[in-house]
Amino acid sequence: MRFRVRTVSAGLLLLFAASTHADSGLFGKSSLKDQPSEQEVQEEVGSEPQEAISPPKPKVLSLAGVELGQVVTFRGVGEVFYAGSYDGLDVYFSAIDEPGAYDWKEALNACDRKGEGWLLPTEGELNLIFENKEDLDLNNKGIKASSGNWYWTASDSEEAATIQRFSDGFQQPQKKIYAARVRCVRVY
Repeated sequence: MRFRVRTVSAGLLLLFAASTHADSGLFGKSSLKDQPSEQEVQEEVGSEPQEAISPPKPKVLSLAGVELGQVVTFRGVGEVFYAGSYDGLDVYFSAIDEPGAYDWKEALNACDRKGEGWLLPTEGELNLIFENKEDLDLNNKGIKASSGNWYWTASDSEEAATIQRFSDGFQQPQKKIYAARVRCVRVY
């Protein structure tokens, strides 16, 4: 027994059963002649194909009810943006990049200088910002998402650490002595 499924219009599917033997179909004696033609089906439901309507994208909220990309001012911290949730924790990123480019050790120190709780992001945390870049409107928040800027992550080995390019999200190991940009995060 073979089945053919045909979409006629949005939300309407027709199932055609066809047997390899005309007199032993699934529904008793039948043949393909008993099935409506595509033209007959089109005439019955109308020939205008309907466009499927996409449901609205659900809002992403932090544990505290902050919307994705929303600016929040924390006392003693300043303005941060909610980037999403990673490993069950809310990730917020600083409103601006640290100025210039740093080697990896200097990148760690740049986040430390911002104050307690500021960290160089892990690979996953930085990639979360990249993955949500359209919803976060990164270009208006100082991250040139279409540029080839590379950003450091805290994920490292003895001589290299992972960097990520924000034009395409590509991550790769980089020797710690080279310079890249820094975007500090806070995780709650």
